[in-house]
Amino acid sequence: MTVDIRYEMIEYGKVLFGYVFLMWVWPSVVFYRHLRRKPPVYRFGFCVTVVPVCLNGLVMGLGLFHALRMPLAALILAGIFLVSAVRLVRACAWDLPLAFSLAGSPRGANTVCRGLWGIVLLFGAVYFTYGAFQVSCYGYGDLYTHHSWIYGLMQGEIYKGGVYPEAMHCFVYCMRALFGISVFSCLRFLQCVHVLVFLVSAGCLLREMFRWRYTPVLALLLFLTLDVRGADMITPMSRLQWTLPMEFGLPYVFLCVLFFIRYLKEIREKPEDGTVWPCWKSENLLVFTLTGTAVLSIHYFAAIMAVLMCLPAALCALRRVLRHFLPFAAAVLCAFLAAVAPMAWALAGGTPFEPSINWALGTLNGESAREKQAILESVEKSEAETGREERGIREAKRQGGIYQNGYERLYGTGRGVLFLGLSAVSLSLCLAGRLQKARWAAGMGSGYVPLVLMSAVYIVTYAMPYMGLPQIVTEGRFCAVGHVLTLAAVLVPLDVAAFLAAERWGERLLGRTALLAAVGIYAMVRFTGNYHGFLYYELSRYPAAVTLTREIMEDLERDTFVIVSPTDELYQVIEQGAHIELLDLLEHVETEQEYILWRENLFFFVEKRPLYYAQLYFAQGPSWLGEERYPEASREEYETLHPTWRVSQAPDFIASEISAEKAEREVVETDSWQKYVRLENREVLESRAYGHCMRLMETYPDQMEIYYEDENFICFYFKQDTGNFCNLAVEREA
Repeated sequence: MTVDIRYEMIEYGKVLFGYVFLMWVWPSVVFYRHLRRKPPVYRFGFCVTVVPVCLNGLVMGLGLFHALRMPLAALILAGIFLVSAVRLVRACAWDLPLAFSLAGSPRGANTVCRGLWGIVLLFGAVYFTYGAFQVSCYGYGDLYTHHSWIYGLMQGEIYKGGVYPEAMHCFVYCMRALFGISVFSCLRFLQCVHVLVFLVSAGCLLREMFRWRYTPVLALLLFLTLDVRGADMITPMSRLQWTLPMEFGLPYVFLCVLFFIRYLKEIREKPEDGTVWPCWKSENLLVFTLTGTAVLSIHYFAAIMAVLMCLPAALCALRRVLRHFLPFAAAVLCAFLAAVAPMAWALAGGTPFEPSINWALGTLNGESAREKQAILESVEKSEAETGREERGIREAKRQGGIYQNGYERLYGTGRGVLFLGLSAVSLSLCLAGRLQKARWAAGMGSGYVPLVLMSAVYIVTYAMPYMGLPQIVTEGRFCAVGHVLTLAAVLVPLDVAAFLAAERWGERLLGRTALLAAVGIYAMVRFTGNYHGFLYYELSRYPAAVTLTREIMEDLERDTFVIVSPTDELYQVIEQGAHIELLDLLEHVETEQEYILWRENLFFFVEKRPLYYAQLYFAQGPSWLGEERYPEASREEYETLHPTWRVSQAPDFIASEISAEKAEREVVETDSWQKYVRLENREVLESRAYGHCMRLMETYPDQMEIYYEDENFICFYFKQDTGNFCNLAVEREA
């Protein structure tokens, strides 16, 4: 499969430009009076948080008053920016840098720290983006649904599929309105850019909790290089590549905890002048409120994670929380009302909840997770060993506790023991430091202890359904956030040792040591067989089909063409032309005497080698970036838990062949979508479509031709006379 890399890079650049402008430049200019002379972490947190809140409020507000139009939304956003920019120029207030500075340390240490952060973030950006340039389709099937909701916004309709948090959809809508970037490109590449905000947000939180400035970046390097094991870890890491609401909201989980901790640190009874400190004026509390609004407006699972991660911090500072409970409660209430108000208005107007809300509620009992585990256990045992013994072992595991159902299930026996042991050492160090009143232990109530407890909350939350308890977050969804915190928790002893060494020998020497530690981590995980593998996309289209669709849209005028194919081309072409389901075409031409498509240009997409739809297609790449190890390690688990799933490794993919014999077979499946998804059905449909197109070429030799063909895919082009449209219901020869 060949992807048009040059075009993909251009589209990626467009998305990158639009994202940087909306997420960083726009708020930096609009809120420059508030942000001037603010520290970098505050500036970063405010900018990336206030934008989703403002855009969600703007789009939802216009939609609720039936005034949602793309030109109007673009005019409001551009007008606010231009007015603010003019004021900024007149005031000559150019002291608001758009880049981070690391004040408070020697210049050499700053250089080393910046360089190390830059290398790690660049590595993360390349790793999570590499797979996007090996396929041309959406990475996950849910993106079609989200595309349809964004298209609903473009038509002036909010909550098209039902009431659901739509802040991410509003962000994409505004990128489309301001810059004309196609929704298809936005949904393909947006998360590849946004993952950097995920990494930086995690790093800012860890910097607040650790004492040594280099420990956060080393923890992120470990997160980016250490391999993960099992479907429940590989899938969340792969989801970080896909533009999905929950993954879009994950950075705000870290930021919510970060500014909550900063607010707790800021609380004090009396300032130096003896007056009572007005907690409700805290800027950290302001950003905490914004992050709460953002996370609630993006996805409910992300909001649940934020609550779970804030609980350990609140527990460690319980007296301060209770003492200043009113401002905190007011902030939470404001965040809740700001996020929920548009949804409540829509519900009051008769719009129902989107069906996935009911699905999420249905997973709370944890039965789905326990059923999957039972399937895996049944495969591991022979039929002769099933029965009472198997049920006893399963019940023992269910009662086995947090280690067996948490650490061991996520990380394996050896690594699970190591992580649990190091977490215990970290907690013991905290206790010892507190008893001895050591300098390094100062403030650990908002640092080390909450970090270890957050990791424990993640492990317990994951293990709960396997122990017969309710499932708070659907299995695996918590892993991207929790994995970062678990790796950070095991580095607490390193942070303590490095902090003490820095006090004795200085920061500059420790900066060089940090570089050696980073090289050591990379070398250790790579050469000990623990280096990570490349992630996967769900392969659902050939790159030729995507490229051809784009060229048709560029070459032909709007609404002058029809593409006949399975559903996958629908949302790419929806703004420019018409799409007819291949299944509908075959049904009409095989059962009716006459069937006409009232467009001048007809394109028929046929797969000569029908794809195994939505196969887990793992990327390939250079060995320094990753290894091709996940397919073999996870194939059995994926295909056991989901019998219709298949795993493939690039450049190979799973596909069948069309033939005249297959065209004669009957499709017994009643569900229309399964007729596309299941390979045995798809090859019948594609065989019939190919045969019908060949008959059309024989019937209309002057009007129909092969427009494009390769070994996997063929496109037929039918040029119709607008004064004499043709009957496409051509009968088969007897």
